[in-house]
Amino acid sequence: MSRNYYSHTTASKIRTCIRANPGSRAKNIAKLIGLRRETVNSYLYSKQSGGLGNEVIQDENYGWHLKETLNNVVQTSNNLSFLTNTKQSSRNLSHSLNREVLLTLSLEEAFRGGEKRFQYHGEWLTIDLPAGTRQHDRFRVSGKGEYDAHTNQRGDLYLNVKILPHDCFQLDGDDVLYKAVINSEVANYGGEIKVLTLDGQINVHIPAGIHSGQSLCLRGKGWLITGSNRGNQLIQILVEPSQKLKCSVKEVKTILHQDDYSTLNDNEQEELQLPKISNKGQSEQLKQKLIQTQGHSFMVLRTWWFWLALLLGGILSIGTLSLINGLLLPSTAPVEKNSR
Repeated sequence: MSRNYYSHTTASKIRTCIRANPGSRAKNIAKLIGLRRETVNSYLYSKQSGGLGNEVIQDENYGWHLKETLNNVVQTSNNLSFLTNTKQSSRNLSHSLNREVLLTLSLEEAFRGGEKRFQYHGEWLTIDLPAGTRQHDRFRVSGKGEYDAHTNQRGDLYLNVKILPHDCFQLDGDDVLYKAVINSEVANYGGEIKVLTLDGQINVHIPAGIHSGQSLCLRGKGWLITGSNRGNQLIQILVEPSQKLKCSVKEVKTILHQDDYSTLNDNEQEELQLPKISNKGQSEQLKQKLIQTQGHSFMVLRTWWFWLALLLGGILSIGTLSLINGLLLPSTAPVEKNSR
């Protein structure tokens, strides 16, 4: 569209709109000031008197800027790149120079926090991590991104945290999951076991009668939340299958004649492959178990001898009856008939 004259009022509106909204396209400018896009384009491209062609410049995104607001213009092969003194242009430029990298941490490093050294493009950098750093946390290192020689600016480096898997712990929000393996004796009679926490190893009481799959809660032993507030540590109990007692009848009798099974020393218990007993109540329970085992063995043995004796008795009875019959019955000789 060509025009023979240009209104200074319309040109002033377009100029004011571009100054307030640098980088706006012609259709957006037309919408803001209530003109047709063709009319706005005619002012922007025209270098005649009243036009704005000598006052504006277009970027690679077809946005318009006033030359008076530009600090410098850099000509490239295909487009124009420039740096304005406005906050928006400076922010867009620095954003393009930012870089992101992955920062791997052990679970202990993330929990304790502190200084962490890492290498980026051959340069060793240090960051101060807060205690209780979590998975996917993001940290910024100012002025360590990419460098632009044309503008003499450097972006920022962003670190995305990845916590490596742990052999004993598993994070679940604010809680820490831990698996404890116990034997059947501790599960049945109770006792104490050593449990690893983020603060170190502690003794934990296991109640009698606990089953595999049940959990115990250690309050305040989980992940850091805020300040001194912490989550919980959940202990999942896994019970090992019980082992059969490997004792001879003589050894069982020896144990049963003890007034208190707990008087046996550790070597004797280990030699008999029996569980260690810590109190008299557990000793009595084990004695009852051994009595039942011994009684069952004798019952099986007695049943076997019973059937064997019954079989032998039957055989002897048949033989005795045959002998008696042979002695009591008179012997008769066969009678021969005389034939003439």
